[in-house]
Amino acid sequence: MKESYQTRQGALILEYLKTLAGPVTAESLCAALQSQRVSKATVYRHLERLAAAGQVRRFSPAQGASACYQYVGDHTDCHLHPHMVCVCCGRLYHLDCSQMQALSDHIREHHGFLLDYGHTILYGTCAGCLAKEGIR
Repeated sequence: MKESYQTRQGALILEYLKTLAGPVTAESLCAALQSQRVSKATVYRHLERLAAAGQVRRFSPAQGASACYQYVGDHTDCHLHPHMVCVCCGRLYHLDCSQMQALSDHIREHHGFLLDYGHTILYGTCAGCLAKEGIR
């Protein structure tokens, strides 16, 4: 009986994440699912499971900020490319770009450092936020 209860709550959490266009904190997710009787511990446990399974991406939008989670969708190869996070809106972007390989090769050859794309995040401002600020 307990297993089906966890499965139902896990499904609620995943379905909610799928509806979001951007990232969410665990606290925000708890608040959103409070009426569904999903406990804080269950939210945290399922977020960690979903992150370990590669269904969601866990990241910090800024130094000292709470961790955010974003549904990955069809991007099951997140470990193969770096990511970008907008410091204004907090959205996570997949940087699946051929130019990154040249940068990675340069860093490896000239600096003796191998990038781990699964943990590489570039921080900056996305095009949408730049447009809102009137910056090209």
